Amino acid sequence: MCKPALATALFSTILFLLGGVTSLVFGFLGMKIATYANARTTLEVRKGVGKAFITAFRSGAVMGFLLAANGQL
Repeated sequence: MCKPALATALFSTILFLLGGVTSLVFGFLGMKIATYANARTTLEVRKGVGKAFITAFRSGAVMGFLLAANGQL
């Protein structure tokens, strides 16, 4: 009678910890990618605004895919 409740609690605890770890990993990766993207965009703006926009747009797409992958996981 108590076993299903204990199994549910254990399962919920494991999934909560897994969610916290994945959130930490994707947050770290997201900040790392955003920092590199900002640096690359700054360097590209010397060549022109168009190239800087393309770099920033592609970097934003990577961040979007990362967010979607986290949701899928």
